[in-house]
Amino acid sequence: MNEKPIFGVYGYPKNFFSSELGSRRENIFKWLFEHNLNALELDWTYGTFMNEKRANRYRELASIYKIKLSLHAPKNIDFISPNRNTQLFSLNQLKRALEQASKLSCSDLVVGLGLSNKEADITALINRLTKEIGPIIKKYPQINIHFEPALKINEFGSLEELLLLCKKLHTYPYINLMNFHAYLGGTLINREKIIHIFKQVIASLGMEVLPKLMVSICPIAYQHGVICPKTFGEEHLGQLSLFDSNSTYYPKANDYIEAILKLNIRPVTISRTYQSEELGAMRLRDSYFFNELKQNNRVK
Repeated sequence: MNEKPIFGVYGYPKNFFSSELGSRRENIFKWLFEHNLNALELDWTYGTFMNEKRANRYRELASIYKIKLSLHAPKNIDFISPNRNTQLFSLNQLKRALEQASKLSCSDLVVGLGLSNKEADITALINRLTKEIGPIIKKYPQINIHFEPALKINEFGSLEELLLLCKKLHTYPYINLMNFHAYLGGTLINREKIIHIFKQVIASLGMEVLPKLMVSICPIAYQHGVICPKTFGEEHLGQLSLFDSNSTYYPKANDYIEAILKLNIRPVTISRTYQSEELGAMRLRDSYFFNELKQNNRVK
């Protein structure tokens, strides 16, 4: 397990491109280092076009600046679709993503399972996925696969379903707290709910899962029946919403930080706070060390 939690960003924040380093994407590693952040989850949109020379450069820079690099697989993957051509296309996309992750020396690949409605027979679906995905990922034992949860109840990817699949494939759930919050009907509103998710994961996969945990977090709100990612520090009713102070944005930074402190776990935490990912990551990081210090003082 990490000595301390690792905090980082998803993709290239807007503020990176407007900085002095933003003229070249490869400078993201130096930029994160200067912000005292140490993780980057690359989005496939850009990764698709990354040749081997650029991949080598990214791998080198990640090592120089001590940035943990992970990759998100293509979002057009849909293993759940009943259409066989779609399933085969998705398997090919998974192969491409694993090959790219290997070039980048990423130890972690995040994979969505698809947005199609799930089959009535979940056992049959899991058996099919195991049979089709298993032989592919076995060729890349150095890469940890993290399956992303669903957003809607009619999609495959509840925590229970993910854990069943992960046990069969020896993979891991991607603790996407925004998706879990939406899937659970907007109920992820306190630290106990977040703790419960981690306890389910540990109970199902064992303590050995702890060094592999990856968490993604961004405050979201329901607006006119639509799930909206919110921007850290955006104006709201004439005031700045600082993630925790707004009563309609969940999950809360502090709830998550208090949860991992209480459980004494140290996952890789990826901020997806819309257009200001690094601000969310720094908010989470500072909240962690503040709460850790407060906790240690109480113990003394």
